[in-house]
Amino acid sequence: MALYETSGGRQDFLLLNYDNVDFFVNRSQFSGSTTLNDIRTIKSSLTYINKVFKYNGNNILLFDCDQFLKDIYACEIGNKSCLCLLMRLDNFTDKNKPLIKKLLARNPRISQESLGLIITSHSEIKKLVFDEIYLSPRGVRRLLREQGLYGCRFPESGRIQYYIDLELIIINVLKGKKS
Repeated sequence: MALYETSGGRQDFLLLNYDNVDFFVNRSQFSGSTTLNDIRTIKSSLTYINKVFKYNGNNILLFDCDQFLKDIYACEIGNKSCLCLLMRLDNFTDKNKPLIKKLLARNPRISQESLGLIITSHSEIKKLVFDEIYLSPRGVRRLLREQGLYGCRFPESGRIQYYIDLELIIINVLKGKKS
């Protein structure tokens, strides 16, 4: 998965809108999305990975990306409804697939092929130009990238929009790293 692949200078991103800040994610990081129904809490030592839901007859393990972003970035949203992004194993890099497989193998009753991510329903696919994205300053770039934050942009609305890497965020949660 390339975080910087482009087609004519524009790339599809998923924009997640909160009351005070926005996030954008490269569209290549997930395979689809669906509504969330029948969410159940399961026993788990992982704070943000403790829910499942039924999709196409399979139990899908959920990473609560919405709650993670609210906790880490102190962002809120008036509407509490959520959607689910689906990340198949092939959406993860070869380096991180074994850790995701190990996570999914913990419970034989959940799908071994996909991980779901709870996101705000205030989201949309947009084409963005990479020239509009400001990378993090050189002195902190490596540290921020390791946390899944690549940069930001400042659209005409004047709001800040952070460019995040869902895979790195999930991996950091699995490894117990604090953002």
